[in-house]
Amino acid sequence: MRGFLLTYSLLFVIFCTLFSCHGDMGEELFAGMDSLLEWHTDSAYKKLQAMKPTIDSIDDKRVSMKYFLLCTCAENKLDMQLPPDTVLAEVTRYFDEYGTPNERMMATYLRASACRDRKEVPDAVKLFKEAASCADTLSSDCDYLTLSHVYGQMADLLYYQILPDYSIESYKKSAHYALLAGDHYGFAREVLLQVQPLAQLEDTAAVLEITDSAYNLFMEYGMPQSAASVFPTAIDMYLGRK
Repeated sequence: MRGFLLTYSLLFVIFCTLFSCHGDMGEELFAGMDSLLEWHTDSAYKKLQAMKPTIDSIDDKRVSMKYFLLCTCAENKLDMQLPPDTVLAEVTRYFDEYGTPNERMMATYLRASACRDRKEVPDAVKLFKEAASCADTLSSDCDYLTLSHVYGQMADLLYYQILPDYSIESYKKSAHYALLAGDHYGFAREVLLQVQPLAQLEDTAAVLEITDSAYNLFMEYGMPQSAASVFPTAIDMYLGRK
């Protein structure tokens, strides 16, 4: 009996060690990739393409799924054609079951982005909302930057659907999470983008207030060229009212 228990215990330890090694291997392979994808997408995509033989040789589903997620993220940022919904739906189901909150959010966000590209606006908005609900905003490792992108993309769609109140709410959330992520440019930009739905509401005072706030933010963050680009909507509204 003790021999059986010893054998079982050894097998259990070996299994756990192998599983841990696969997880560690994936973490090592993709270390720093999120940051590289955000700020140097071209370089990240080339690096990911060069990694493919290594990924294939590992033959581990979690590693290959994570690799696919990162590649699709790069393709989305580079405005490349995204995989079909059948594939993205499968990836989303995998991370819903086995992924972290950040991975679930990213997978759903990419599926929503593909719907957006296909002009399937209601489905895209629904999926962007689902992506936002995946985020664990109380966690210390919450991916606030992706969450900001989720709300920003949703705000754009709502604006083009002429739903200004909902669009403004989403832009505010996008700006909030960009600031939490330390993305000062993204924060100021999402503040500025609120002028679009405010113009739909013909709220001149709010447009001028937001324009002034965005200008000051860009100047505060040392971005004078961006600051100089904040005025067109306010000017158009001013000229329209003569």
